Amino acid sequence: MRSIDWGQRKQKEREIGQGGLFGMLGGNDEGEDDPMLAADEWPEGLQLKHEKETLGFYITGHPLRKYAAEVKAYGNATTGLLSEKPSGFEISIGGIVSALRLARTKKGDAMGVVMLEDWEGVVEVVIFPEAFARVQKLLETDAPIIVRGRLDSDEASFKVLATDVYPIERAGELLSKTVTVRIDSDIASTALADQLQPVIDRKRGSAEVVFELEFPRRHTVVVRANPYVKVLPDREFVESVERICGTGTVRLS
Repeated sequence: MRSIDWGQRKQKEREIGQGGLFGMLGGNDEGEDDPMLAADEWPEGLQLKHEKETLGFYITGHPLRKYAAEVKAYGNATTGLLSEKPSGFEISIGGIVSALRLARTKKGDAMGVVMLEDWEGVVEVVIFPEAFARVQKLLETDAPIIVRGRLDSDEASFKVLATDVYPIERAGELLSKTVTVRIDSDIASTALADQLQPVIDRKRGSAEVVFELEFPRRHTVVVRANPYVKVLPDREFVESVERICGTGTVRLS
């Protein structure tokens, strides 16, 4: 708002020939505070949003890049690879909701058609009524999601017939089947096990737990926890384990 007021005031001064003291001296308004010059840079997310709204595409980056690890871990394709996949391929793909169109079946049931965008392109995702009723709340514009379903393609076009949609921020929690914890043998002890046990007990779930004990000279021993020990690998679980074992010691798959 300050920038707009400043610009309007300078335009009026030029029109009436009153540039103030600096104007009378033939200066160029040096020393006057231009609020546009002092403006802070936009946060990356806001900048990308404005780029898309203004230009219709991103310039300085892509909002999905921050979720590249999740896209790689839980996806088996990107839009750029769809031409290599056969029709009927069971697909898991990550992207940003760039548009949502509501539709109705002949019976009047609500369904959705989403334009899913990643850093390589866009693909149409068709979500039929049963799935749409479950996931509609996840389909806000710019929402990052993982879509699972079946690829429907011919020589001219591709679309995904979705069976499930997941919020990408919770992909590890919802989609992981295995949690691998890497432990340096130098710190492995009964005390370490005593620290980990309460974390595991608090986060019971469906993902199995595997420990990788690293010994000198790259020797690694893999130890699987008892079959009944399964966890919910949400963000709190990962952060708690990494506070005990070290940053980057937890891997979800």
